[in-house]
Amino acid sequence: MMIKTTLLLFVFTLILLACKEENPVVEPDVIDIIEPDDDEQEEVDDSNIILRELKEGIFLRCDSLKDSYNLDEPLSAIVYLENKSNEEGLHIVIGNFPPYLSWRITDSNNKLIIAEPSIIGFIDYEDSLKVGEILSESLSWHHHIWDPNDIYSGLKAYSGIYDLRISFRGVDNGLDPYLTKKIEILEDGEPLSGHLHRYHDAKDSINYDFILRNRITKDIELTASESPSFIYFFDDSEQDTVFTHSFQLENQKYKLSGHSDTIITEFRYPKQYFLDSNINGAFDIIIVLNFVERQIINRKLFFIL
Repeated sequence: MMIKTTLLLFVFTLILLACKEENPVVEPDVIDIIEPDDDEQEEVDDSNIILRELKEGIFLRCDSLKDSYNLDEPLSAIVYLENKSNEEGLHIVIGNFPPYLSWRITDSNNKLIIAEPSIIGFIDYEDSLKVGEILSESLSWHHHIWDPNDIYSGLKAYSGIYDLRISFRGVDNGLDPYLTKKIEILEDGEPLSGHLHRYHDAKDSINYDFILRNRITKDIELTASESPSFIYFFDDSEQDTVFTHSFQLENQKYKLSGHSDTIITEFRYPKQYFLDSNINGAFDIIIVLNFVERQIINRKLFFIL
């Protein structure tokens, strides 16, 4: 297989700094909103393979896409482009360096939930897929949604029916190089996801809202504990807590309606206070909310500059 590249102009990399979350040990009476292990892989199930013949002897297929997933079960699959018997081969030209895949998920109202890739390098890529050659790339979705107001959203998609469309980039559009799959997110599993949303337009203060999403159709009620909740800043490099803020939840009861987002608490603090206290640089902001029913922990990387 031949790869021809032109002069590399520059590589633009979007780093999702905000997606760093902790994976703490969960006590029996504590439920943390954490990420699944990235190493989790689904076993291949032949009954879930979707296949399209792009031209004679050249096939696009995807393994292990199930019809339904639990709330905390990642969608994971591998997409293959294979030339089984076509002597002419398949010409592939991409206006930037791989990944080859471009995929998106929309809801039942055709609203965009997420689209990938989010990292693109500016370079020409040309390839020829010969007989017996296979290109493959993995696809993984942990149910996170695209948020136009934030680089990264910790919120996850509601339960319901979604459409997945996978495109193999660089292949002649006349060949219709797409795979489609309808999937369902069930209501089994952890129903809550949380997000610390920072208002970056507030230049003179550190402003965060903690948003709690009820992903299922059934209402969820939470009762504030007598124990205080708190927010703290943790310096990961020094393994040190540099700031702690304790508070009581404003309401005694919180009713999280089905398929809704609720701002549980707000954090507002003058930026100058931290600068005067020599607290600047990169930190993890960690929020711990104490409810009678459970304790909720959320973590996000942020900067004070």
